[in-house]
Amino acid sequence: MTDRINSEAQNFAQRFWNGKILNWEAARYDREVGKDQWLERIATRSSHSVRYRMERAKTLLIPRVKDRVIVELGCGTGRLAEPLLAAGAKHYIGIDFAPSAIEQAQNRIATQGLSSQAEFQVQSIDQTTPPSSPALVFSLGLLDWLNDEQLAFLFQKWSGIPFLHSFSERRLSPGQWLHRLYVYLAYGHRSQGYSPRYYSAAKLIELAQRSGAVTPSLQRDPALSFGTFLLS
Repeated sequence: MTDRINSEAQNFAQRFWNGKILNWEAARYDREVGKDQWLERIATRSSHSVRYRMERAKTLLIPRVKDRVIVELGCGTGRLAEPLLAAGAKHYIGIDFAPSAIEQAQNRIATQGLSSQAEFQVQSIDQTTPPSSPALVFSLGLLDWLNDEQLAFLFQKWSGIPFLHSFSERRLSPGQWLHRLYVYLAYGHRSQGYSPRYYSAAKLIELAQRSGAVTPSLQRDPALSFGTFLLS
């Protein structure tokens, strides 16, 4: 019974993101929102922290990528592939379970002639396997959508590999309450309980330590709102 429930939840999550991710990226990063989508227009105007998260991640990653295989979990369309390759990454691997995002990423990379340097795979988190070459793994917002079992798998399976993960830190702040309201109005009231989580930093640090990783550090920034980077 538990396996069936988990499978149904996984299938729902995949359908959710397959239908959502391209519009979400276009709205949050490119600010392309239909005039009739009033709630998304408000959310996009309020999403400075999401755009800053992308730029801040790039700044943190670039000094660390030279001659490494870079793996992005929950990559969407892999918008950081090109800048990380330009910074000296040996290879970029983007993993996401939304086929629509992976197809768009593959088409973009092929158009730029980078198919030999970057690859994209449709996989769920529990299907991932670390590369044998020196690597670095990162994710932007993925942790917010994982259950406890998936989180434990991530830290255990990728133990020993340097990482950078962003997550939504649980705080009593106006920004987080507005985000909770947006989630409920936009999709939470009909998503069968599938919605982002807000973590205490202590919980994620403990999970990382249990996997054998060195104690990770935290990077907070007011421009990230309640977003926080966990890195080793």
